Amino acid sequence: MSTPPWPTGPPIDDAPLLHLPSSTGTDPLALRARLGDIYAGGALMLACVALHIWAMFPAYPGLPPTPVASLPHDVAMFICLEAGWALAATLVLTRISVAGGVAVGAGLGLVEVGLLLADVISGFEVGKPGAPGGWMAMGGLGLGLAGVLLAASAAPMGAPHPLANPFYVARAIATLPVTVLAVITFWLSWQTGQVVYTSGPPGIIDGDTFAFSVGPLTASLLAGLAIGLVALAAAYWTPPEVGAWALIGVAIAMVSQLVTALVEVLEPLRDAVHQGVTGGLDPARSSVSLTADWGATVAAVIALVGLAAWAALDGRRTAPGGEPLAAGARPGPGEGSHDEPWPSSHRWPGSGS
Repeated sequence: MSTPPWPTGPPIDDAPLLHLPSSTGTDPLALRARLGDIYAGGALMLACVALHIWAMFPAYPGLPPTPVASLPHDVAMFICLEAGWALAATLVLTRISVAGGVAVGAGLGLVEVGLLLADVISGFEVGKPGAPGGWMAMGGLGLGLAGVLLAASAAPMGAPHPLANPFYVARAIATLPVTVLAVITFWLSWQTGQVVYTSGPPGIIDGDTFAFSVGPLTASLLAGLAIGLVALAAAYWTPPEVGAWALIGVAIAMVSQLVTALVEVLEPLRDAVHQGVTGGLDPARSSVSLTADWGATVAAVIALVGLAAWAALDGRRTAPGGEPLAAGARPGPGEGSHDEPWPSSHRWPGSGS
């Protein structure tokens, strides 16, 4: 996809608009409208961050419903999600890479839909559907995804492209086993152990998706499928940098769950397995530990980040139309990013100019 031309008509009073590629030519009203959509999209992503923070304090679905802020593992999860949405909003609002911010939000948001939906459904299953924390988090996610759509409508995002570029072939081949590993390990259990009560039978700790009831099972399956679909789309996306940012969004969503599992092993058992309630729990005979699948999922996340770096490198040596650059050639100003040159062609963080 070619970068739209810079405005060439009469000067426009609002100088920052000149940095926004547009197919609308030199129409200042159309350029301002596109810029307004970008800023509005970024603002909705910031609103998503705010609602995620707010959702940490009222009761969150569980048995019993407990505020996120009172449980270390839930705090860790929400901090990761909030950081991901803050990154997406920053990329959009600063216009470092509008397409990159949209991609981060899309990758993160598609996985988070399944994660939060599983929590809300669990609230219904335990007879506590009115716990407001879950609904506030879902509302924030809705605002974030609305921001993704709005900003995407005003920025050149690209699309999946056939394997016309030889750079894509090796990466697409490498993506398939990484994707399978990421999805399968995401669905399996990262923890094992038991919860022993002072009265009644013990409960087995098993986070295997296929051991869930129908509602949470469906939501967890959707989250895993979202990981796979985003990873596969990123392998073929042109420009490759957009796919790279989408992989970063998916990785953040997965890290939020991995960190949660790790903190549950390290925190007091009453917080890890009993929603912070000590009554009825026998801590001496209860336990929770990580399984080998947790380590395999960590490896999958590292591999996804590696694929993102690979895609970013492919973007540096790919012409705007998706064709490989000639040997030794570099994209010209406004050509290599497929996004707005602000203040010059976008580069992956730390790659230099």
